[in-house]
Amino acid sequence: MRVLVPGLFVLCVCVPVSGAPVPKERAEAERIVGTWKMTLDSQGGTDVDLEIEFQQGGKMVIRQVMQGGQVSEFVGTYRVVGNELPYEVKQGTRLKAETLTIKKLTANELIVVDSDGLKEEFARKEPPQKIDPAKLVGRWEQVRPKVDVAFVVEYGADGKVTGEADAPGRAVKIAGTYKLDGNKLLVTLKGAADKAETSTSVITKLTDDEMVGVTPGGDKMLMKRVKEKGKK
Repeated sequence: MRVLVPGLFVLCVCVPVSGAPVPKERAEAERIVGTWKMTLDSQGGTDVDLEIEFQQGGKMVIRQVMQGGQVSEFVGTYRVVGNELPYEVKQGTRLKAETLTIKKLTANELIVVDSDGLKEEFARKEPPQKIDPAKLVGRWEQVRPKVDVAFVVEYGADGKVTGEADAPGRAVKIAGTYKLDGNKLLVTLKGAADKAETSTSVITKLTDDEMVGVTPGGDKMLMKRVKEKGKK
């Protein structure tokens, strides 16, 4: 799959391969539904941060994380016809159309080859943990990204959020609201000129003591619950 985006990126610089095994049985449309992470690009690289989401009803979304954490996203449609995977993806004002051949499709592995014989491999991505809103309530201290001063944020059961950092010479405080949308944490605070600004983090793990995820800037996030005095 070679998605060319003028001015943004070339999804892969391709080299020919051959000899990919042909599946013994025809691919079924329902088996491909889900999110697939690229594990091997057409150059043999394994460091491309790219995912393809195939949704029920024929919608597909391609997401790639670029350097600096910027995410490029392209939406299109797909079909599964036997072992062929025709798709169309909108790239700005252009429409990219291509038919891939499914060489292997199992519960956890997807291998496709385009019309030029270029192969890419994907592994099924496990669905995100279902986040229990009750576990988010409480006080949390930021561990990562690392900060020079202690920063503690409190999520209330009423949807309000407050935070405080002991910066040199003054205490920095924030206040606003939050809500959970699946595993997305949307926090709305007042910015410049009292204008409300919303940022979105992604929670990948939430336990009684630890919150792990990705910050709005694309950095890894780690928060530790602040224990109340007298409680272990």
